[in-house]
Amino acid sequence: MMGIISPSVREEVRRRSGGLCEDCKGPGNWRGLSQHEEPHRSQVARRYVYKANEVFDLCYKCHSARHGIMELLS
Repeated sequence: MMGIISPSVREEVRRRSGGLCEDCKGPGNWRGLSQHEEPHRSQVARRYVYKANEVFDLCYKCHSARHGIMELLS
């Protein structure tokens, strides 16, 4: 399963975040920021269309934490 994030929603999230992680408010590292969806894409129907309030710009560390993954090396 996999939902759909339209280009306009992606852009709205980028504007909202201002280039900062929406969890820790820090800038992305060399990996930049990635977009995290809630509910997660594996939990929604294939044709589910995400709204901007369901997508978040996160740094790698915060994105990993949202998935329950602890980063061993900072």
